[in-house]
Amino acid sequence: MKYFVSYISAFCALTLLVVSSHADASIPYKITGEVISELPEVTEQDETDAETDGDESDVVAEESETSTEDRALEPVDLSDAVLTISHEETNDEGEVETAILVEEHFDGTFDYEGVIDEPTEVKITLRVSEDLEPMEIDTVIGTGRDIHFALLDNPGPGDGFSLLGTSSTVLNQENKFTITGDLSFLDVDLDRTMIMFTWDKMGADGESRRKTSELLTRNSSFVIEGDTSIPQVADLYLIGSNIPGFFLTFDIVLEPRGEYTVSQLGDLSEEIGVSSESGYHALLIDSWQQHEDYLALHKKMELDNEWLQELIRTSAEDSDSEIADYETPTDTADDKAEVVAVSSTPEPAEGCEDAVAETEEEVTQTKAVVKHQALTSKISAMKQDLDNRRSQAIKAIAQSHKDPMARYLAVRLNPWERREYAPRIAILRELETVMEEDFVSIHVSPLIGRMEQAAIKASNDTRLIVGQRVPEFSLANYDDEDVALFDLLGERDMVLIDFWASWCGPCIADFPELKKLYSAYSDEGFEIVGVSIDDNMEDWKEGVEEHELPWVNLGELKDWNGPVAVSYGVSAIPAGFLVDSEGCIYKKNVRPAALKEFLVDRYGIDESLEEPDVETEDSQEVSS
Repeated sequence: MKYFVSYISAFCALTLLVVSSHADASIPYKITGEVISELPEVTEQDETDAETDGDESDVVAEESETSTEDRALEPVDLSDAVLTISHEETNDEGEVETAILVEEHFDGTFDYEGVIDEPTEVKITLRVSEDLEPMEIDTVIGTGRDIHFALLDNPGPGDGFSLLGTSSTVLNQENKFTITGDLSFLDVDLDRTMIMFTWDKMGADGESRRKTSELLTRNSSFVIEGDTSIPQVADLYLIGSNIPGFFLTFDIVLEPRGEYTVSQLGDLSEEIGVSSESGYHALLIDSWQQHEDYLALHKKMELDNEWLQELIRTSAEDSDSEIADYETPTDTADDKAEVVAVSSTPEPAEGCEDAVAETEEEVTQTKAVVKHQALTSKISAMKQDLDNRRSQAIKAIAQSHKDPMARYLAVRLNPWERREYAPRIAILRELETVMEEDFVSIHVSPLIGRMEQAAIKASNDTRLIVGQRVPEFSLANYDDEDVALFDLLGERDMVLIDFWASWCGPCIADFPELKKLYSAYSDEGFEIVGVSIDDNMEDWKEGVEEHELPWVNLGELKDWNGPVAVSYGVSAIPAGFLVDSEGCIYKKNVRPAALKEFLVDRYGIDESLEEPDVETEDSQEVSS
């Protein structure tokens, strides 16, 4: 018995020693960095061509003219560059402080190894010079992955600063997920391809925050690691000049301990897919995307599309033998036939008849069909078939799967049309009664509220068209005085109601041209009413002051869900409604170019107007 007790005591002591050693163990980490030049290489021939024959005055003048460009093509000056690696920690008084792990001169290479007690979020900051804003990367050390970053020395201003090949932000190993990408099958240079991955990360306070990992591929591959406490739908973006279509986006059904592979889809030459061998992603994505019928149809579409591109490239449209397998519309003696257009536009509101254009335009359609049109139509039909297969598979899971979480995730994948909210809301209402109460209160019920609000916006947006009357509202102006819209309209001939926000780049880009139009036509009875959807007064007023907006400025200041923004169906900004003194809509979603055309036509050409310095794209907008 004595020996047994001694044995037990020794075993317990050894166990305690092992546990203690693990508890005190430090985690090694490694961070390396480099400079990658994007500058064009200068050859001997370039240097020869740059030599100038002639007198000294010609040389001086030439150097003066090209000095700015030459400087832009010089390698980045790192003589004053400082690299800092820091993290936040809480001191004994409970205050959050910034702790510096490394701070040193960056000469173009960096190699550092250290140890840390636990995975820790850090900020890598590079300040190239005092005149430039510092560049930052957020990452985590102590995850078991080395960190590698690069300063991208680009021609001209705007150097890049990014992780290369790997992004690991794992703080909780139990909830870790891994996404591995191998795009080498594309057989092109992908070293400047950007990967962006966004997902929701639950904080210690129970609030969900949007998290983004950004990195560049390395040797056509990448690895993204993170953690999630719940299953969710996340977004992966591939952006690069050698990526098919330049910009690709993928859904990933993320969950704890999930493993995902980004690689070639089937044997398709340029199609990329995301797959997982198990879990909700396999159920909701792989079940249809990896199905042999889906892949076979995709392969057929790929081959037909290659054929179509070859026909276009070689101008072989007239070769009947090459498209004999495809139906083509029958040619007739009549080359053109008039097409009668049936309008579904509702009658204008009473008093708004003048807002609707009265001109009639003859519409004709050619019947001289190009030979490859049948092939184009077939490809379009196959693409629609592929989209339908996806939507039908996900809808079936959303409507009847036995697992409530699978149904919830299927709704988040949204296999319905963009503004088709009713079926999604109905399913979520069912799930409110069967899923865990905490999950419902944090995720399901708020989603229902957002969808119901979006449905109201969509309905209002559909209703507010040319010939209808905008809703009345009253909001406080810059001086905190209430302004009623229709009181103001009654004093002016035409008014642009412009929804914007201080953080909206496309909105701000429109201001210079809007100010020119306002200056030219305000005496003619033209007014602009800016309605800010900022969420606080300080940002709104700073935006008005910074951009010196001379028109009527009103602030709803309730983000996207203010009653006025909702009543106008605003889901993207800038959103402009051009109305008359009665509130009748003449143009909707009008941008400076179209507004200028309208004002010139209505009031005549104003000689003070100049062409805009920078063209703004009418398609630019920021969505909610």
